[in-house]
Order: sequence, then C-alpha cells, then structure tokens
Amino acid sequence: MVVSLKWIHFIILNILTQYSHVEIFLGEYDIFFWPCAILWGLDRLLRFSRILILNPRFWKKTATVSYNPDSNIIRVVAETNSGLLKSYPGAFYYIYTLNHLRFWESHPFTLAYCTTDGDAAHPTLKPAKQPLVQRLSTSSDRSRSPAQSTESDELLGSDSSSSLVFLIRPYDGFTSRLKNAASSTPEPLHVLLEGPYGESDHLSAFQNILLIVGGSGIAVPLSVLDSLLHNEHFSAPSCITIVWAVREPEFCSDVLDTDLRLCVAGEHNAKLSVEVYCTKGRNDAEALKEYVKQRNGMDVAVFGRRPDIRERVMGEGMRCRGEGEKLAVVACGPAGMADEVRSSVVEVLRKGEGWDGIKFFDKGFSW
Repeated sequence: MVVSLKWIHFIILNILTQYSHVEIFLGEYDIFFWPCAILWGLDRLLRFSRILILNPRFWKKTATVSYNPDSNIIRVVAETNSGLLKSYPGAFYYIYTLNHLRFWESHPFTLAYCTTDGDAAHPTLKPAKQPLVQRLSTSSDRSRSPAQSTESDELLGSDSSSSLVFLIRPYDGFTSRLKNAASSTPEPLHVLLEGPYGESDHLSAFQNILLIVGGSGIAVPLSVLDSLLHNEHFSAPSCITIVWAVREPEFCSDVLDTDLRLCVAGEHNAKLSVEVYCTKGRNDAEALKEYVKQRNGMDVAVFGRRPDIRERVMGEGMRCRGEGEKLAVVACGPAGMADEVRSSVVEVLRKGEGWDGIKFFDKGFSW
C-alpha cells in the first residue's frame, strides 16, 4: 500500500463534503458519518503511534542502504531498540524514507532476519548474524550455551539494540528512488519503520512445507526457517523444500553462502532441500552449480530453466496424500506465480478424493 499525501488530502476533503451534505438534516444522519470519520482518524493515530514506538528518536533514525548492481538487490539494515513491538516469523514492515521529498510514502517489505549492532555496520552483511526474527521472541527461549543466551538476552531487552534486515528488488517508484539513493549517497539514509504487521501462518502444524518463491521472495523462507527448525515448543517438519526462481546467480550465491546457511545452522531433524532455478541462462546455472558444489554444504540442486510449478505442487501433494501427512504450500513472488501455485493446489484437492491435508498460503504483496 502506498500512502500518498494527495490521497490523505482527498480523504479529508471527502469527509468534510460528506459532513456538509448531512448537517442540513439537523443530526438525523450523523450516525452514519461520525463512525467513518472516527475510524479513519483512529487508524491514522494507531499507525503514527506504532511509528513513534518503533522509532522513539525518529529524527535520528538512520538505516544502512546498499545496492549491488550484479545481484540487483537492495539491502536495508535499520536499527531498532524497541522492546514493546516484538517481531515474529513472516512479519512485514512499512518503510518510510525521510531523505526524499515524498517522505509520506510507505511500502511493505517482509523482514528477512536481524543482526547485532556490529554486523549492521558492514554493508555486505558478511559477518555472523543473529539468525532470523524468531530470536526476537521469548517463545524461542530454548536450551543454549551461556554465550548464546547472552546474545539473545541482549536482543530481547528493552534497552538493547538490534538491526532489521530487508532484501528489496528495485522496480519503479519508491524502490527505484531507494536504489538511486543507495548508489549515490554514502551516508546512511533517514528512515522510519512501521510494524510489525501480518499474522503467523502456524506452519508448524504441517509435516511437509513447500515454499515456492521468486527473486527477493526468498525473504519469506528466511523469516520462517529458524522458528521451524529450532524451536523447543514443537517438532521440526519432516520435510522442507524451497523452490526458488532467480535471475541473478550473484544474488543466489550470496544468499546461499550467508543467509540460508545461517538459517539451517545447528541440529535439526528436518530434511531440507533447496531447488534453485536460474532463469537468466543455462551457462549461469552451470557456473552457479559449480559454486554450490564447492562452497555450500546444503542439499542444493541448480537448474537452468524455469520451475514447473504444477509438477512440483502435484508431486508433493500426491506424495503427502499417500503418506497421510499434511502439506503447506507457501508462495511469494509475481502474481502469475502465486496464481499458478494456487490453481495447482486446487487441482491437488480435486484429485485427492476427499483428502484435505494441503493448504495454500499467499505471502505476496500488491498495491
């Protein structure tokens, strides 16, 4: 959703003109007007309150924004020290940039993971990171070593400071301006965060999880993997499969070498497999395959084509049906990808002969 000042002006004007139409009836129709006006004003007030809570010193709020032209990805690292608004897997935030004249605009982005203060200063985020947003929640307090407990306690404290990391694909409008600012401005940008928003999908209720994502949609698997693999309150799913369609092999290799490797670090019983579909070309896919073979210890397969979404969903669905297990299918990518995943899930249900153990989750954004 884009919050534009002209639309706020239009809404205020609309409310005033509505009142001018009903006031001539001496209050007879005020019961229809005031609830609308109060609800709209309350919504603005609550959103502004969230911004102040998450950004107590908003005039000093800065973020490190870097753009890599090879991978065509923007990384936003925004510091936060609020202990009142805890994040959770799958949460998203609205980001405002105060450096631009159109500072009132905000766009939603899924939170990928969080870092400590020392890591946030590094533009490429190569040092060790605190894995994922589940570390911000007290529900993830599992048995840890003293050093790990100290790090988590620092994140959980109201006076502590951590940084939220977002992976953003630049397009037109807001993201294009963000890319230009990251390319031309060496100093940190002034930003505001609003959130967290969204509901937890409770993926832990499924024995099998299939995540189908495109490009920067890899942030969705990043945001949920830690809570699925390392949580003392429930057992890890038996099988987690990530199907990732990506153009730039540089972006893919960076995520495989840093983010995903951190997500799966530690002991877990889940079978985790990553299928990378390099859509830019077969030669790039072969180079990426060699990279994965040499430097990545995960179960990763690389293909130089687009994924057959219907085949993957149908195959997983029929397998889980035969084994009597539940399957969660999560999609985050272009609208066409999400539609194909959804229709494939419907087809599985039609052919399942009464089996309803598959559920679809759409994590994409549109505005």
